[in-house]
Amino acid sequence: MTDEADRIDHLIGSLLGYAGSHPSTIVHVDVRVLLHELATACHSNAVQRGVRIETDVIGELSEVAADREQLRQALLNPGQSHLNFRVTANGVPT
Repeated sequence: MTDEADRIDHLIGSLLGYAGSHPSTIVHVDVRVLLHELATACHSNAVQRGVRIETDVIGELSEVAADREQLRQALLNPGQSHLNFRVTANGVPT
């Protein structure tokens, strides 16, 4: 329940951010840690859909200077879209 409340809180914050109500906060973001957090956040949805999420990163991946929440959303949206739209072997969306 707490995870869902945190997710909704972040979603509201993201929506407000897109509306321009607060300036970006640029910080150093460890991309490996962020990817792991996103995989964890999507895990239950992935399991329900029979999808396995792996976070193996080849090569070096360092910190980047970015607005953490905006980067999180930019990485999360394609993953969630993929989980929510799957196509069967005969091309029918599920």
